[in-house]
Amino acid sequence: MQNKKVDKKRLASFFIGLSVFTLASISASFTIKNSLGEDSNLNYLALLFHRCEPLNYFKKEKNIILRIDDIQAFAWRDISIKMVNEAFKRKMPVVLAVIPVGLEKDRKIVNYLKKNLCNIEIAQHGWDNNIYNNPDIPEFGELNEKEAYERIIKGKKVLQKITKDPIITFIPPNNIYSSGTAVALEKTGFKIISNEGSGYFDYTASTYDFEHHKLTKVTEVINECKEGLLRKNLCIIMLHPQDYATEGRLDEEKYKNYLKLLDELEKMDVGFVKIKDLIN
Repeated sequence: MQNKKVDKKRLASFFIGLSVFTLASISASFTIKNSLGEDSNLNYLALLFHRCEPLNYFKKEKNIILRIDDIQAFAWRDISIKMVNEAFKRKMPVVLAVIPVGLEKDRKIVNYLKKNLCNIEIAQHGWDNNIYNNPDIPEFGELNEKEAYERIIKGKKVLQKITKDPIITFIPPNNIYSSGTAVALEKTGFKIISNEGSGYFDYTASTYDFEHHKLTKVTEVINECKEGLLRKNLCIIMLHPQDYATEGRLDEEKYKNYLKLLDELEKMDVGFVKIKDLIN
């Protein structure tokens, strides 16, 4: 008789515990769902229990960085995600130059970034990239310190809602920035500026030929990368999702160039890292 009472107590305790856990899980999942918005593509329960799986990549004497620019809300989003996933398949981390303006409105890209933070370095790519409503005029090309500071801080606040890691890399739109911007970046905690030039963290090769408006041949990218590795043991490859798009959609023929590039890079005896991995 006494054993039956004990069993009933244990059974009651079990159901009470199960009920509390279930209510807590439902409450947490609804909180997450509400905070993420009503994106029908989002499995918010999976996100609740998701943990980023590190790629276990390693730094070597010679290293390559994949710098994918113009990651932003909605525009070329699915191509961006596809490109990053392809890199991950080959145990290649990425540096993503993210445009902050309007980013929070696109829950799909925000959630993707959050879920993969252990293999991504988020770099700030200006604020909106289009201060003069003209894509040919660099956003930070002529700003004074005060103007630059305001835009940098505004963008950094958006990005820090995605990652708690310090954002230390700034990639200026059009790879151009003013002296006032340089002072503002120092005051806002940035340690690295990656742009066009001969600096250590400036890009080495580009997958797009902006002068002739066409994709750069994979062999040319590889050769430029090898030169950078010989010169400073580092190659930074600048890519854009729109490089592989036609009229805003993925162009399968163009995309083959990206896959070929990754395949060729994978054959090289180098490490694949993020910029912040080389700071020390």
